[in-house]
Amino acid sequence: MGMLGGTAVLFLVVSYRMTEQSNLAPFSYFGIPLAFVLGWFFFDEAPWSTLFPGALLIASGGLMIVWRERSRSKPVPKLHQ
Repeated sequence: MGMLGGTAVLFLVVSYRMTEQSNLAPFSYFGIPLAFVLGWFFFDEAPWSTLFPGALLIASGGLMIVWRERSRSKPVPKLHQ
């Protein structure tokens, strides 16, 4: 467990060095549904009423930021005059 966790942290550090954080944001949001499924499977807990409203707000806010940053980084096409 410790070796797998340590390797995962090293991969995260390398990935954050190689690209911008906004490119990696969708992968960090993958942990929310994964934690829900694992909690449901192993511990028989399903926080439907408390998890999904907050998770949807967090994920939509993060995706809006990613969309805004990508639209800002695209060059604006110049019109021919």
